[in-house]
Amino acid sequence: MGIQYESHPGKALKGHLREVAEGARARLDHPALRHREVLRKAAYLVGLAHDLGKYTPFFQAHLKERKRFEGGLERHAFLGAVCAAWLLSRQLNKLPDMSGKEFLPLLGYLAVHRHHGHLKAPEEILPPLGAPDKATGELWHALRVLERQFDALRNFSNWLCEWQELNLEDVIAFVEEPELPSLFEELDRLLYQLNKLDEEERARLCLWGQLLFSALIDADKRSAAGLPPLPPRPNLPGDLVERYVAYRYVQPRHELDRERAAFFHMVTEQARRASLPLNEPLALTAPTGMGKTLAALSTAFVLRERLAEHYGVAPRIVYALPFINLIEQNYDVVHDLLAWGLPNFAANEQLYLLKHHHLTDIAYLVEDENRPVVEALLLTEGWESEIVVTTFVQVFHTLLGYQNRLLRKLHNLIGGILILDELQNLKMEYWPAVSRVFDVLREEIGLTVIQITATRPLVFPQVRELYPDPPHLFGLMRRTMLDVNLTERSIEDLADEVGNLAEEHDTVLVVVNTVGDCIRLYQALKARGIGTPILAWQEGEPFPLAPNERALVYLSTNIVPLHRAARLAFLREWLKEGEQAVLVATQVVEAGVDLDFAVAVRDLGPLDAIVQVAGRCNREGRRKQGLVLVRRLQGSCPSQVYGVVHIHTARALLEGITRLEEPEFVGLVERYFVETRRRKSQETSDRLWQAYLGLQYDGKSCGNALCLSNFHLIEEMPSVPIFVALCGEDENWLRNFFTPRVLEEKDWKRRQEAYLRYRRYLHERMLQVPEFRAEKNPPPLWGPSRTLRWVPSDQLNEYYDLETGFRWATEDLDRAWIV
Repeated sequence: MGIQYESHPGKALKGHLREVAEGARARLDHPALRHREVLRKAAYLVGLAHDLGKYTPFFQAHLKERKRFEGGLERHAFLGAVCAAWLLSRQLNKLPDMSGKEFLPLLGYLAVHRHHGHLKAPEEILPPLGAPDKATGELWHALRVLERQFDALRNFSNWLCEWQELNLEDVIAFVEEPELPSLFEELDRLLYQLNKLDEEERARLCLWGQLLFSALIDADKRSAAGLPPLPPRPNLPGDLVERYVAYRYVQPRHELDRERAAFFHMVTEQARRASLPLNEPLALTAPTGMGKTLAALSTAFVLRERLAEHYGVAPRIVYALPFINLIEQNYDVVHDLLAWGLPNFAANEQLYLLKHHHLTDIAYLVEDENRPVVEALLLTEGWESEIVVTTFVQVFHTLLGYQNRLLRKLHNLIGGILILDELQNLKMEYWPAVSRVFDVLREEIGLTVIQITATRPLVFPQVRELYPDPPHLFGLMRRTMLDVNLTERSIEDLADEVGNLAEEHDTVLVVVNTVGDCIRLYQALKARGIGTPILAWQEGEPFPLAPNERALVYLSTNIVPLHRAARLAFLREWLKEGEQAVLVATQVVEAGVDLDFAVAVRDLGPLDAIVQVAGRCNREGRRKQGLVLVRRLQGSCPSQVYGVVHIHTARALLEGITRLEEPEFVGLVERYFVETRRRKSQETSDRLWQAYLGLQYDGKSCGNALCLSNFHLIEEMPSVPIFVALCGEDENWLRNFFTPRVLEEKDWKRRQEAYLRYRRYLHERMLQVPEFRAEKNPPPLWGPSRTLRWVPSDQLNEYYDLETGFRWATEDLDRAWIV
């Protein structure tokens, strides 16, 4: 009896290779993919070759007997990579004739070599000048191991029959007489030629590399986990959002409701008339409170139905937002829509709708049965759903990505619809590179992009407005007026002004730029008896205040996420009751948070941020006119948060303005974007684009140039994660559940399942404290592992203030730039 080759315990290796090859091919078998034929066939060959290194006796002994060999002889990815490159080079003449296909051996080599890690720049994993004898370090060692693996295969030819059954005659000949020098010379030649191509071709090849990698690793992980097939993808009626809106909003309550209805119907009709496929991004530009979320969803549903007819495959809808609190809010809208309109939604919830961010509860319900946690995680991270509500981080770190876990879902965006809400929150220095990448995605994978904003950022040079006349919408609005006074004032002076506003108006919102200013202003208002502090509240509980009592609420990332969410929930309900409140916050409250105040005060910041705050003032238009005061705090450091150019430009444009009506906001912000972009250096964007063109995914070989791994949507100062035990129950949880089942668990599978189950509870009580502050008076380390800093409940007062969060020394507050 011959050797039973396995890829994973109990799984036949030959069957695994077939599954992965067929799965990778299916993932790139989409009519919207411009070079569908060549990529689907290349994906099949890559999948077929990716685990050929597992046929060595070293890997089989490691898998079945847990043996480890000197030098890592049991490793398999390098051998699979050279086999994939050789196979693709020998099969090129059988692939459809098109420009760029000659580079597939290089792209296949990269995908297979890195399929258990992250993509790297080719120079990192190829010998210099294509000469194996010039290799040094890890690569030199890997080549020595490769030679011994080839020797072992030649000496034990039991694998031959299985390779023949897989039609791998070309690779069999290669193993029998390896031509490594000629293969590496060819790959090095391709890398050299890559840099001679024009930008369009180089950009396409970067995307091809990402797509082959995505298709391979997703098919590989699904096969290795033995995931059962999902039911056929469900249908979403194109008119579902229209019917939902007609049901929920039968009678207009006021003139604004009538304008919202006209806006919604105009946008939906434009989606029906648009020529397919689209040649440019769509834009939905309208004032805050106009109903952009439902209008965007209606557009997406209509386009989904039309694109399904056009391609024969229904696109997935991805709704991306910059902040987690906005995801929760918009997810609830989509959930309510689907629960209302789809009879089988409750039994197949995640088949229709997924919420994906780093705190997501991992669950996947299909046919009224919850899939196991590991399966649910694979399906969630792979975006196996019709609608995904997620973060900018997930989207942009996939599209400009190199990481295994993030790129795994890229293929599910082929032919897809991507809604980018509050896009102005994308850092301006990335705008040109992002625009270029989206041009590639639109041309190559048929991605439809819908931009939603109230401020019309200049991310895309040209867009098609779904509402043809946005200035008309802004001209209708008289809800707010800016009152600008940029004379510097102290915290005490601003507190006096806010106190007076609170006496005249039932609700006041104040937004400052830094945690330090937020704490000082809150404390000054509290000292003046402006209101009763609110610590936390749960829906369904009685309000912690009596009617007609004023609430004083503090909000920033200096308090744990559990309390941030609780305070926002309290404010929503408290304001609905028509009660009094003063909210002092950093910009965590700006974009998309559905709160409505009579008056807003904003410390000088970027103009789009000021307009976002105005969107939280008289949002529903129930008052005659809301007032938005723009002030300038003495000693505030907005440039350290936003950058010098943004603040200088905002101040210059506001100079000489004392009052500004809402219809004039949009013109002012557009001038701000034009001027800021003109002044802002484009160097980072240009260097990032060059990394994309050069397949510079990650690695030291990039030198002073950027790699895609240098792209960070969120730049954070060095920080220390700290768990805050708010009560004895939190401490018991850490001791009796999280520690034994996660921190001390030796079995990685059980540890992962437990972590996924507990991570929300953990992160709801976690703070990221700047390193310099944590080192001054560090909270104790937890448990035997000493890997987690924590604040015990009986030492809470020493480290954490239940009102304003982590305690700062007075002299450090000016360095508290975090928001």
